[in-house]
Amino acid sequence: GIKSKGKICVIVQEMVSADYSGVLFTKNPVSQNCDTLVIEIGKGLGDKIVGGEVNPINIEYSKSSNKLSITDYGQYPHFSIAKGSSFLFPLVETGLLIERCYQEHVDMEFAVTNDALFILQARPIVNHLRPNKINNPCNLYSACD
Repeated sequence: GIKSKGKICVIVQEMVSADYSGVLFTKNPVSQNCDTLVIEIGKGLGDKIVGGEVNPINIEYSKSSNKLSITDYGQYPHFSIAKGSSFLFPLVETGLLIERCYQEHVDMEFAVTNDALFILQARPIVNHLRPNKINNPCNLYSACD
């Protein structure tokens, strides 16, 4: 048996009734392009995206040109960058700040309600083919301000 008392931390978060939710990757998880940030967004709670119940909007952000572009409208053909402008650029800025703090590429789950952005969690991008630790191939900052 276990002889020592273990410790556990539990995080309790308020449930956010999301207008939109999704995940942001600070590096394209498919192409591994360090310049491309990828955002997947759907209406409502994020469990619908994770469970494959909705076909999300796919948006790419170029770090070098500072431009957002929709690469797939999913099942939301009337969504536009203008409609999401109140939260898309703050979302990108927050993702890049968290990337700097972690000093590695991250995926970040988020929710948006009444144009307010909520970061639900962030973690390093998992890549089973090779380690994700950055030896600065993408010229990330060396410290978090």
